[in-house]
Amino acid sequence: MHLDTTILLRVLPALGILLLAEVIYMIKEHRHDNKDMLSGICLTLGHLPVSVVTKVAVIYFYTLIYQYRFFTIPFNCWWAWAICFFAMIFLITGFTAAATR
Repeated sequence: MHLDTTILLRVLPALGILLLAEVIYMIKEHRHDNKDMLSGICLTLGHLPVSVVTKVAVIYFYTLIYQYRFFTIPFNCWWAWAICFFAMIFLITGFTAAATR
């Protein structure tokens, strides 16, 4: 399995620049609180490994249960795309209804 890391490699320099800009702005405006800046930086940098571990676990889980599927939907038929579209709408609506109760 190959994970595409090009998006991550393109975002990391922008993330570093934005973090540095935030530190400079907060120091320049004399509104910096070391605890707030440290917590923001730690949350940002801590999100990356947690996100990677979670995505790897989900992909691994899906590859394990894929062999037990009931049917396979062909991806080259128009009706398959319509079924998948309406299934996603149904799932999103159901999730939203369950989350608001």
